[in-house]
Amino acid sequence: YQRRVHGSFNQVIFKVASSLQGYQMEKIRLNLKAYDHRVLDRSVAAIVEAVKRTGAEIVGPIPMPTKIKRYTVLRSPHVNKSSREQFEMRIHARMIDIVSATTDTVDSLMKLDLAPEVNVEVRAMGKQGVMMEYIIEKIGMRRTIAVPSVPVTLLRVLEAKVCEVNADKRALVSYVSGKKMNKAIVGQQKKYNLSAAFNRFVTLDVANAEAGDLDTAPLGEAKTLKVSLNTKGRGFAGVIKRHNFQGGPGGHGSRFHRAPGSIGNCEWPGRVQKGKKMPGHYGNTQVTVKNEIVSFDAQNGILAVKGSVPGANGSLGKARIVK
Repeated sequence: YQRRVHGSFNQVIFKVASSLQGYQMEKIRLNLKAYDHRVLDRSVAAIVEAVKRTGAEIVGPIPMPTKIKRYTVLRSPHVNKSSREQFEMRIHARMIDIVSATTDTVDSLMKLDLAPEVNVEVRAMGKQGVMMEYIIEKIGMRRTIAVPSVPVTLLRVLEAKVCEVNADKRALVSYVSGKKMNKAIVGQQKKYNLSAAFNRFVTLDVANAEAGDLDTAPLGEAKTLKVSLNTKGRGFAGVIKRHNFQGGPGGHGSRFHRAPGSIGNCEWPGRVQKGKKMPGHYGNTQVTVKNEIVSFDAQNGILAVKGSVPGANGSLGKARIVK
């Protein structure tokens, strides 16, 4: 479980504490930013002192790179066009990791009164059991026979073998995909006594405590999944298809139809800006979506999730239980 919150310090800590109820808190990461480094350092010192009083471990504070923004303003665009003013803005940042935080730590942080000039981002990480992962194959989309009918995507949970499990329930899992074979795969099959069909290996979070068939029972009780697949690859595409540019008139006389247009600037910066939307490779990128589970057929390993899932039918991906 992860939760990231922005805002004033007291509000942020309160939101984090309420969202982590029922979870074993592992780590709280604080990212603090301010324009004045003296105010920032005083706030950091107050947080460190409050955390150490509760007995929690602390890593940091770690000075992060200072972001510098410089601006040039023309005093007058007409007579005094060569008269300019330069301004600079510095954003100082510090990072603190609080390990093994307790409720006393959260209460102590909530009582702190930090300067309003300091912006705080809190990323809290907690654990409730293990977030199980599975290898899935996209079958396609259907609709439920109900009123109202719900569009669903059918996913097949691949049969998998757990080869070994470490103390964190992180396991080496083998599954069947294609006919790829080499000496490394053969060696792994002999080591874990696998059949020749199991030719792919991946590391997943599993519910199993020991080697054997991958346990799919948690899918029957799960409510929400995060599904990660590669989108359909569409090759080299122009700006109209890739970035939804409007394009020019369709008439013959315009001489501007589907071209990207100008990409440059003036004397400054004298180069193409990074991130400029231009033609290029489109698709075939990993996308993760969150879907509600409608049903799970444990006998056939068919999972029905609400809504659409990226990727072509038959493509393989990963599904992770989040709730």
